[in-house]
Amino acid sequence: MKKLCFLKTVRLSLFFLLIFPGVFLHGQWQIRQQHTDVVSLKMMDQNNGFRLDAGGFIFKTEDGGESWTLLYAADLSMLDLFFLDANLGWAAGFGGTVLKTTDGGITWINLSTQSEQTLSSIFFADADNGWAVGGSGTILHTSDGGDSWEAQNSNIPYSLQGVFFVTPNIGWVVGGSGRVLKTINGGTTWVLQNSTVTSTLSGIYFVDENNGWIVGTGGKVLHTGNGGETWSAQTSMTTNWLLKIEFLDSNTGWAVGLNGEVISTTNGGTTWVNQISLPSLSTVKTISLYDNSSFWLGGSDGVIYKTVNGGNNWKTLKESNLPIATALFAIQFVDGETGWATGSSGIILKSTNGGESWDKQTITFNKYLNAVFFTDLNTGWVAGDDGSVFKTTNGGSEWLPKNSPTANTLQSLFFYDAETGWAAGKGGTILKTVDGGENWSLQSVPSTRDLASVFFTSRDTGWAVGATGTLLKTENGGDLWSLQTIPNHNYYHVHFIDENTGWLSGSDLVSGPNGGFVPVSFMYKTEDGGLSWEPQTLPESNFSIFKVRFVDKNTGWAVGRNGQGGSAILETSDGGVTWEDHPFSGVSLSDIAFDQSGKVWIAGYSGLIIENSFTLVALQEIPNRNDITMSPNPASDKLNLYIPAAIRGNMEGLLSVSNLSGQIIHQQSTRDQFETIDCHNWPSGIYFVFWIQNGQPALIGKFVKK
Repeated sequence: MKKLCFLKTVRLSLFFLLIFPGVFLHGQWQIRQQHTDVVSLKMMDQNNGFRLDAGGFIFKTEDGGESWTLLYAADLSMLDLFFLDANLGWAAGFGGTVLKTTDGGITWINLSTQSEQTLSSIFFADADNGWAVGGSGTILHTSDGGDSWEAQNSNIPYSLQGVFFVTPNIGWVVGGSGRVLKTINGGTTWVLQNSTVTSTLSGIYFVDENNGWIVGTGGKVLHTGNGGETWSAQTSMTTNWLLKIEFLDSNTGWAVGLNGEVISTTNGGTTWVNQISLPSLSTVKTISLYDNSSFWLGGSDGVIYKTVNGGNNWKTLKESNLPIATALFAIQFVDGETGWATGSSGIILKSTNGGESWDKQTITFNKYLNAVFFTDLNTGWVAGDDGSVFKTTNGGSEWLPKNSPTANTLQSLFFYDAETGWAAGKGGTILKTVDGGENWSLQSVPSTRDLASVFFTSRDTGWAVGATGTLLKTENGGDLWSLQTIPNHNYYHVHFIDENTGWLSGSDLVSGPNGGFVPVSFMYKTEDGGLSWEPQTLPESNFSIFKVRFVDKNTGWAVGRNGQGGSAILETSDGGVTWEDHPFSGVSLSDIAFDQSGKVWIAGYSGLIIENSFTLVALQEIPNRNDITMSPNPASDKLNLYIPAAIRGNMEGLLSVSNLSGQIIHQQSTRDQFETIDCHNWPSGIYFVFWIQNGQPALIGKFVKK
């Protein structure tokens, strides 16, 4: 596992010529939108603390939770976090993963546990002695701070949910079917205690060797005053599943759980009082107590609450604007500031500040929106379940349903211009519109297999891919689609950067080495307009690729999901000959977009949106043609160019316009002295204009499209 932090120069070719000789990708991916559950909070004092989110994201706060800085994104989803002091901490989660930091979370290393079981809880009695517990009765112990781990024998098959030690020798674990185990020799032997219940037990806390509490399903609260020799039930005043419990002393404690449940006691649990009900927090998964006044709660959808007066009042520190379990399936930017993302529950998000914040737009639809496509800042479409298509002409302030002749789920949208577009979906469905999406007609397709992606390289030439080796091509705008020969895999995406060069990506499920199924991904590339497709070599890892996009013939990214449900990010700088794996988090990723400010955007499950910056460099190596003039600048509708006869000679030249990502926006041949480029439909942003003659590019300059 690697922390995703890299600085790499990649070559960027533009229309077969090295116009932009390089791209720099800067540093870590930045989270711009997310609502994974908060699963663990550890406040070290009133200001400094750490937070673990379910996707494997570890954050730090230095202002009491008012703001959080991402420290690390693990490859897999993590479930528990433990800090012994402000510098020394551990995290545990899926696949037997244990992480360790010795510098307050700035860097994390992956410790080898030799286990593949999910680890639900981790606890350290000191800097050396620690335990992690999880599935199938797993108990792991380290005596060297995590450098090495050994399995201890629990003698039970049930999942273990919590672990707590009061000394390096004396500790307890709890789990399924009411199981409570105690050790007095650091775990060399574990003895089953009689909890008197068969409920799943989730959380445990001791204030000394004798006094402890356990919580679990059905609102169970158990107490012992003799080190667990006997356990007695306390009246919790709730039937909600309680997940975690913490005490400040032998009297004052709090427990949290499902349905926003928060209960407290001031007499050791003789009586428990319901403190608050948090309607916006369906599950409270973690609590961190600092003193009698200050503590924090965290849980579903990334929501965090804080009190500084013992729970009389609560302040929302982090609140999600997304529905529960929202997955994002598509993302697009039309310039450096304005972008959209769509997903489950009819969600449409829009950013107008370069992704710094995202606002939810209103739509009368609560099912999956799988695709989004905008042709300018105002005009766009979304499509999804039940064959639904919606259109906006005001940047998303209003979305109106449009006529669709199918009830099949639509998975992909592509518009050649503001009038002509296509949609593809399940059951071999391909729709076309020639009036800006007001009306759609079914196209004749020689397959009923599900289609996942559609892409056009011109008004006539297009491609669609889908299940079981389905690859379709049209050369007349979709009036006729023909099946192409391609290996029999499930394809999720097709992407071209010109009429000849394109990629297909997808994955299949195959039998795994230990039974069950594992994903295996495939990618194919064509350089002859689809006459032949050559396989690309991908990293040897179990993952599914859902999308692949390129900014030029060399530089591209692919995203998806690894075999454990986490993220997969692949990058190539040589057109796909080699791919580099950069795992980011425990969240599956769905789509990629590029904006005109030089950023790569990725959207995924749990409302996740991340970005990284790449910079086009070395334009100064290309000759400048200052003697070709263009106006006005900025331009809103048309850009006028004057090309002196001394430059043109008797030979034809090519005017080529690209955006900041290096993508060709427009090309036109000319022999004339005066040329006009129509740019009224282009997104706002910065563009470069090139003059190409005899195969030699020259930079005319850049202009701003208003």
